[in-house]
Order: sequence, then structure tokens, then C-alpha cells
Amino acid sequence: MKSKEAITKLQAVILIAVLIVAIACVYYYYFILPRAAPPELRIGAAVSQTGPYGPTGSGVLEGYLLWEEDVNNRGGILGRRVKLIVYDDKSDPTTTKSLYEKLITVDKVDLLLGPYASACALAMIPLAEQYKMVVLHPINTAITLYNQGYEYQFLVCTAGIAGLNLMTPVFELLASLPEGIRPKTVGIVNTADTFPRSVEKGAENDIKKFGFTLIFKEEVEKGATDVSAVITKLKVANPDIVLFAGYVPEETLLIKTCYELGFKPKGIIAVDAMLLWPDSVKLLGPLFDYVIGSTRYSIDYPFAINKKFVEMYRKKFGKDPTIHPAVGYAAGILLEEAIKKAGKIDNEAIRAALMDLQVELPFGIWQIDKDLAKAGIKYVPKSFQIVSQIVNGKPVHVWPPQYASGQLIYPIPPK
Repeated sequence: MKSKEAITKLQAVILIAVLIVAIACVYYYYFILPRAAPPELRIGAAVSQTGPYGPTGSGVLEGYLLWEEDVNNRGGILGRRVKLIVYDDKSDPTTTKSLYEKLITVDKVDLLLGPYASACALAMIPLAEQYKMVVLHPINTAITLYNQGYEYQFLVCTAGIAGLNLMTPVFELLASLPEGIRPKTVGIVNTADTFPRSVEKGAENDIKKFGFTLIFKEEVEKGATDVSAVITKLKVANPDIVLFAGYVPEETLLIKTCYELGFKPKGIIAVDAMLLWPDSVKLLGPLFDYVIGSTRYSIDYPFAINKKFVEMYRKKFGKDPTIHPAVGYAAGILLEEAIKKAGKIDNEAIRAALMDLQVELPFGIWQIDKDLAKAGIKYVPKSFQIVSQIVNGKPVHVWPPQYASGQLIYPIPPK
């Protein structure tokens, strides 16, 4: 009897224990679990932090990280905290592709932000298309990224496409000069890379459109350390205006070599060096004065979100931002707004939301240029650019007239 009584008591204890566990499970499922934090929103990117693209790619990454901090301070997106997973592709397109494959298949990120530099972007786009994942490209503006029928690639920067209209406002300004001083001839030196070649092609169209004559064209290698042979030939051609289309290292070297070899054109246009004018001024000092270019961004651009961005960036990094942090931050804002409009974390829904979205970014109002999309160039925003000239180490906005803070100084005064 005692043995049976002991067994009965053991069964009772087991039953009570089972009931307690069951009640605990029910309580956790209905009361604790709903209050638990939802999973992080994992967003992946491979951005050049070292190699030739490193100096500018690192700026894009600063913008990405600033947005991550900002959006999480505001409660995340749809109640989920944002977690960026970022790798360094070392400015190598092959590495870019393999890292995005890792992000998609191994890290299993929810969403993607683009790499820096058009060559790197070109390598990873087919992969993103294969997995049908939206990519927001901060400032990868080579036309070959957007005229191949890709359906998930979106350009963030409102400056337009390098092969179409990147230099159009600059040549429009030069064409507006009085007949007596208006330049007539142009020379181009571009870096042998995807983005600079797109700029060169677009510039050729603008040169013809606005009635100038192209009398010199040559390439230099990316990362070149001696361009004296090219500048010697450029000096013999003696164009009124020279356009240097490349990256900061090549462009600043080309400008410096011009003055070292005694070639003083009436006007100098630079692409990347103007975008990063604080760094270019440090590299060239007074030699960078009177250079012209499309700023595409300035800390005094008249948008409320730009003021907020500049304040946050200065506080975090202790300096003024350039275009590259601005487009990195803007890519995050654009993705955030598209997700909110979609109402869910779903690439197809986000893609659909981007098609009709209008968002104020630090450098203009972003919205898809549907006319270009119909012409097979998709998906890029409507263009907004301000032409600036460096005077005493700082940019003066000279075009279009409604945003001008000064007049173009042309020709370049003697130095």
C-alpha cells in the first residue's frame, strides 16, 4: 500500500510540474513574447574603405553609419532596430560581387545598400537582380548601370547620370558668357575607369550641343603618379577649357602638373575634386582656386533635412560633410521612407513604393525621372545640380541664377 501511495504522490508531483510548465508556456506565449523586441532589420553593404576608391568610399560609409544611428535613435523602422552589416571590398569589383553574395546567401540580410564606385556596382548588379533585391546606389552614376533593363537598381544622387547630364550645367554656364570671352575649344583628360569614361562621353555631347570644339582627348591610368607626358601634349593643343574627369588623386595631380609645366588654361573643370573640395584644397592650396565643377551638394543647400544632416555630421565627425557622406545618409533616408510607404520589409513592395515616392534629401527632392525610364534609363531621379567655383578655398555658387551666390570668374586670373 505504501508503495502504491508513493507512486500516486509521485504522479501528482509530476502532474503539478507539467501543469506549471504548461501555464508558464502559455503565459510566455501570450504575455511575454508579444512584448519581446522584434528581430533587427539587417541591411548589408560592401563599400570601398581601402584601395583607390577608399577615400571617397569611406565617406559614403560615414553617411550609412550616421543614418543607422539616427534612425535607431528615432525608434528604428516599423518597430525594428536597424543593423548594418558592412564589408570592405578593397576597391576590387570581383571582391564586391563575392561580398554581396555572402551578404545575401550567408548573412541573409533583409535589404541592401549599394557599394561605392560604378565599376564595383557593375559587378554586383546581376547578382542583386538574380535574387530580386532592391539596391539603392548612393552616387554610382555611370549610365551602364541603368540602361541595361535592370529592375531593382535605383540611383540616390539627384545629380543625374554621368553619361547624360553631369556636366551639362557647367557647359551651359560657359555658353552663356559674352561672345568676347566665351571659350571656344575644350580638352578632356579622363581616368581609365567606368565612371570617368561615362563623364567623358556625356561631356562630348554637351560640347557639341553648346557649340564648343573638342580638340584634345586622352586617358590616364587610375592611380597614376606621373601625368607630365599627357599635360605636355595638352599644353601643345592649348584648349581654352580643360575638363579633368576622374577621381581626386588623378584630378589634383593633373591640375598640379599643369602649373608645374607652365600650362595655364583659361578655365579648369574638375569632377571628383570639386565634389571633395575641402580635401582638394588641402592637397593643392591656391592652385585649386578658380576650378569649376558641379558641386551636387553643399552644406548650405536650402533643405531642412540638409541642416539636420550637417549638424549631426559635424557633431559625430568634427568636420563639414562632402557629397559622399551626404549621399550615404540620403540612401538610408530614402530606403527608410520606401519601407514606411510599403508598410513591410519586402523587396517587391519597396520597389513599388520607390516608383512613386517623393522625398526631400540633403541635396534635393528625390523622385524617379519617368521620362528617362520610358527611354530605357531606369531608375534615376530627376536632376538637380548647382555649378560652383572655388574662390579663396571655398565654393561660390555661380549657376543656375536662382541659386547663385556670386559670378563666375573667367578667365582664370594670373597666379
